[in-house]
Amino acid sequence: MEKLLETLRIVATWVALNTGYPMPDVLPVVQFRSGEEMRQMAFCTETPCRAENLPAIQIVALYEHGARRILLREGTDFYSVEHQGTLVHELTHYMQEMAGKFGRYCVGLLEMEAYEIEDKWLKEHGLPPIRRSPAIIMATQCIPGQT
Repeated sequence: MEKLLETLRIVATWVALNTGYPMPDVLPVVQFRSGEEMRQMAFCTETPCRAENLPAIQIVALYEHGARRILLREGTDFYSVEHQGTLVHELTHYMQEMAGKFGRYCVGLLEMEAYEIEDKWLKEHGLPPIRRSPAIIMATQCIPGQT
């Protein structure tokens, strides 16, 4: 767990330097969840959740605003540059929340910023940008006129 905290600090510093958000005094809580639990948390809109109606994509990470918590899929190798890119994405959401952007901006704009920062991390480390699932793209689009 100490290695995860060290990685989180390094990645958070990089995000702050590359976004202009202030470096947070306190880092978010990080917890691990099963892939199926992550998928349900990301896409369930009904109770009880009907897993057969959910998109068949794997969720690697989620940020729970309000709880200020990053959830990573069990088995995530946060030593890999690619998965550190995932931490970049989720830490961007954390810093967006610290800056008061949640509730003031369209979720799609916040996602777009997080994807751009993640892609910048990957590019700086010699990796291609992540291909986005159509389900993710559709779920994060803004309504015309929404900021």
